[in-house]
Amino acid sequence: MKSMLYSRPTLFTPDSSLRCTWRRPTAALGASLFGVLVLGCGATESGERSPLLPMFEAPPQEAPAGEEVVPEPPPEDVAPPVAPSPGEEGAEMPAVTGPVVMQSTGVEPVATNASREARNLLNYLYGMYGQKMLSGQMESTWMPGGADYELNYIQAMTGKLPAIRGLDFIQYGGVAQRAIDWWGRGGISNIRWHWGAPTHGEGYEASQVAVDIDRVLTPGTPEYAAMLASLDRTAAELTKLRDANVPVLWTPYHELNGNWFWWGKETPEQFVRLWRFMFEYFDGEKQLNNLIWVLGYTGNPDGDWYPGDEYVDIAGADSYGQTASPQLNMFNAVRGIVGNDMPVSYHECGIIPDPGMAQQQGATWSWFMTWHTDWLTERNTVAHLNAVYQHDFVITLDEVPDLR
Repeated sequence: MKSMLYSRPTLFTPDSSLRCTWRRPTAALGASLFGVLVLGCGATESGERSPLLPMFEAPPQEAPAGEEVVPEPPPEDVAPPVAPSPGEEGAEMPAVTGPVVMQSTGVEPVATNASREARNLLNYLYGMYGQKMLSGQMESTWMPGGADYELNYIQAMTGKLPAIRGLDFIQYGGVAQRAIDWWGRGGISNIRWHWGAPTHGEGYEASQVAVDIDRVLTPGTPEYAAMLASLDRTAAELTKLRDANVPVLWTPYHELNGNWFWWGKETPEQFVRLWRFMFEYFDGEKQLNNLIWVLGYTGNPDGDWYPGDEYVDIAGADSYGQTASPQLNMFNAVRGIVGNDMPVSYHECGIIPDPGMAQQQGATWSWFMTWHTDWLTERNTVAHLNAVYQHDFVITLDEVPDLR
């Protein structure tokens, strides 16, 4: 994952064949629980720009027939973005014109006694996989307008809002409540955690400090005690969401097979032990049955770091490339690890993948999650944002069905 400001090169691996199937079917999830999902029956947005950030101007209106359309530049405080792939920027994209009906897939989350809402959410993602790609946007908390800065920008530029809001427990304040409020608006929350290395405090810099993972996982050590204290604090926040009947796309240990965060600095075996410990602690001790467990690789996915199907609901990878490429090689690399049935997410990106190219190439990501601040406002042109958010392959907030 990017820090608040840092950057890193993109990696990729060879691709493999694509075919959609489903996993973990169960007869227990019938029509009474999930039934039929109808896009467009969820919360809707007015399309009006938010009053919180009047600095953002709405995109130019279409010129009258016969007049040449001259695109206006982005706001003065937005630097010229890096253009998406050649020939794709600004292409006219068809809009969603009516409700799309999807059936329950009968998939069970890995969480024990998963909540109804968690099952609904996972089944929705399975049902849409390969057919639609959900839009996602990571929030920041220090820009004008606070945590809604990016959302206000997208709405001002496109008239739309993302289906998924990205949050981070690097700062606990208000994260749970914003996720609850987003669910109330019909949206989905994806939460990750820049977890400080046990005994080294919290925050981004602490997340990069090396620590002996054997000691972290050994009862009686200071590292073990510090780990439990951090897990308890995070579990308390996730419990607020559980008690409010809010499911979470939970992405701990993001970019797990990189060597920049403490959980990825040792061996794959050590990481798998960490993942399974957190899963068993949250699932068993804390009974957090509202979590959808998302495994987030770097741009170079590696099967040695996979905890196992019984611990993972969705897998993904990330890239901060300089074009709108859908990253087919990276997509296929994840599928080579988890198979063709599990949804694969583009769990972090800089420039949003071009939806038309993604469809053409078969890189049908379950969702994309654009990183915050200048990764959104400077790396993506306004024309590209509109092409993405108006594309019929992309699901926005107003098109998410009622998963409650």
